[in-house]
Amino acid sequence: MDKNNDVRNNFVDDENNVLRIWAEFANVTSSHGIQHVDHAQSDKYMKYEVDVNFRVEHSKSAEFPAVTICNTNAIKKSALNKLKINCTPTILEKLDKLNGLKFESNYEKHQEMYESLNEDIKHDLGHKLNDLFWECEFAGVECSEEDFVHFSNYLFGNCFTFNSARNNGSSITSRLSGPKYGLSITFNVEEDEYIGETSESAGLRVVVHDPRKMPFPEDEGVLVAPRTLTHIGVRMVREMVRMNGSYGNCYAEGLPKLTKFQTVFNKSYCQKSCYYSCIAKSIYHSCSCIYVEFSIFASVLGKKKICSSSNQTENECVFNILNLYENDRLGCTKTCPPPCRELSFVTLISSSKWPSRNYKKKMNPFINMLTRNVDYIFENSGSTTDDISSFNHDDTGKVMIYYENLFHQLLSDIGGVLGLYVGFSVLTVIEFIELLINLVRAGVCRRCSGKNKEKKIECSI
Repeated sequence: MDKNNDVRNNFVDDENNVLRIWAEFANVTSSHGIQHVDHAQSDKYMKYEVDVNFRVEHSKSAEFPAVTICNTNAIKKSALNKLKINCTPTILEKLDKLNGLKFESNYEKHQEMYESLNEDIKHDLGHKLNDLFWECEFAGVECSEEDFVHFSNYLFGNCFTFNSARNNGSSITSRLSGPKYGLSITFNVEEDEYIGETSESAGLRVVVHDPRKMPFPEDEGVLVAPRTLTHIGVRMVREMVRMNGSYGNCYAEGLPKLTKFQTVFNKSYCQKSCYYSCIAKSIYHSCSCIYVEFSIFASVLGKKKICSSSNQTENECVFNILNLYENDRLGCTKTCPPPCRELSFVTLISSSKWPSRNYKKKMNPFINMLTRNVDYIFENSGSTTDDISSFNHDDTGKVMIYYENLFHQLLSDIGGVLGLYVGFSVLTVIEFIELLINLVRAGVCRRCSGKNKEKKIECSI
């Protein structure tokens, strides 16, 4: 009986020695992730199954991302003058205020006045597709107006989305990578048409996004300057798949739609749009107005009254709602789970001077033709050469959006594994060798101590 107790005690001592050796190693090793594993609650961790799957697919084509392009100026000077001729006194008063506002002191007021206009007037005030884009090609094939979807943004005015796939709609695919097989646009920002001081910079706002998701150019995207050739190389990040159940909560496509936003704009679920919709509804129900930054949801709420920055009551009400949201007390987190499947893109941007001196000569006939068209537009808009400067080819630029490669899945998987192993330093390897030696030594000591105790027991018998 005593012999059995000694064996059990030896086993417990050996287990404690191994645990002690591992704990000492985890606390001092240069591989910092092991420290977190050692300190984790193992019982909770073991409840979740973990599978690591590597799947290499050689795809001959890939879905091309949607590209949203906006001019950084929301209102054209000539369009504003033209609209003043035939409009109601109320609209005329708003247009006069828009033209007279200074950027530094009345930035929010300018946005409020602009958003108080109806959609047709806002569209007529902004830069049109044919004015903004001189040439457009995708994989060498000329684009048409039908390839773009228009929407209005409170900050940039008219925006145009290429390859916007609606719910269950088809989108364009790219079969080869490189600038020749992507979207190429030669544009004209029409800087002479900018109004007063409402536009701080001249150029385009470009957003690369999932074709089924709503873009938010005020939050996302990059600026593209005129007088430059800008390359935007795109890499598709491997699709993220989240799990429901004990792993968390996510929204799967095909379930009942969570927001009216999905129905009104005919887009797939997006967590950001759900958050914004939640905030907009809370502000409207509490303040009886729509905050200008969420004015896109006016069509969702069926109302158009914009909160005024000069109304102290509305200002305080909006501030209180935003404060509740920031402190996670508005309930938007519960009602807006992340999507179960999410696709995102990484962009690499480079640019150079454009056009070169020799290439500019090649463009002169085209520029002369365009100048005649612009002069014709000015004459018919009621504007004069005193109001609007002559056409300036320095307002032009070129942007090319394309896939850098079509092997994004292969590279991301292999890169992740290499990062795991290459991240180990020489010191870490030496530490693991030391750990192995300590474990072997502990095992040898256990055997030796076991044999000595057996001899002592035999002698006592």
